[in-house]
Amino acid sequence: MKRFVWTMSLALCAATAMFGCDVIMDGNGNGNANENMNDNMNDNDGGDEAARMFSAPLSGDQEVPPVTTDATGMSSYTISEDDTSIEFDISAEGLSGPATAMHLHMAAAGENGDVVVDVSGSITNGDDGSMTAMGTADLGDGIADAIRAGDIYLNIHTEENPGGEIRGQLAETATE
Repeated sequence: MKRFVWTMSLALCAATAMFGCDVIMDGNGNGNANENMNDNMNDNDGGDEAARMFSAPLSGDQEVPPVTTDATGMSSYTISEDDTSIEFDISAEGLSGPATAMHLHMAAAGENGDVVVDVSGSITNGDDGSMTAMGTADLGDGIADAIRAGDIYLNIHTEENPGGEIRGQLAETATE
C-alpha cells in the first residue's frame, strides 16, 4: 500500500511540474488538482495542437440559401505548424449524385464567399451517394488566420446542386 501511495504521489508531483497545477494531498495519498491544471492544459498561445485542429459537420441547411437534401458529412483538418498547408479528411453520404467539386471558401456562417482552396482533386466518389477525400493542400497568406477566426467553410458541389449541396463552417476542435 505504501508503494501505491508513493507512486501516486510521484505521479501527482509530475503533473504539477508538467501543468503548473496545485495538488493538495490528503493523509491517504489522495490528491485533488485545482482548476489551474485544466486552465494550463488549454492555454492557447498559438503554438499548441488545439489551435491547429479544426472540424466541420456538413449539411444542406448550412448552404446559402439552404438546400433540402438527406446528405450529411463530416470533415477534420490540421493546419501545419508554419500555417502554409492544411491536412484534411472529409466524408459525406446521401449526396444526390457524385461530388463534382469541393472547395474551402472565405466567408462567415450565413454568407457566401470566394474559393480560397480547391480540394476537388482528392474526391473519391462511391456508387451510393457517398464520397471521401483525404490529402494536404497549400494555404495562401492569411488563410490559416481566417480559419481560426471562423471565416472559412467547406462546400461540396453535385450536378443537382451546382452551388453546393452540403456545407460546413470550420471550427476549432476541442481537445482534452
